[in-house]
Amino acid sequence: MKLKLKLAFLAMCVCVLICVCASKKKEAITDSLQLMNIEALASGETGGVKCTGVGSVECPINDWKVYYIW
Repeated sequence: MKLKLKLAFLAMCVCVLICVCASKKKEAITDSLQLMNIEALASGETGGVKCTGVGSVECPINDWKVYYIW
């Protein structure tokens, strides 16, 4: 009876350890995703936009009328 009780306790400890490790790994993935989102928001909406030429399209950087935005 004592052997069965010890084995059950050991199995329960292993299950708890697995659950704790799995939740830590999930938090790490969430943290990296949140960090990427913060970096994307910090870069701004106009990062990398270039306006060329003279035309009828409004440039988002300085509101000039340009031919092409890339």
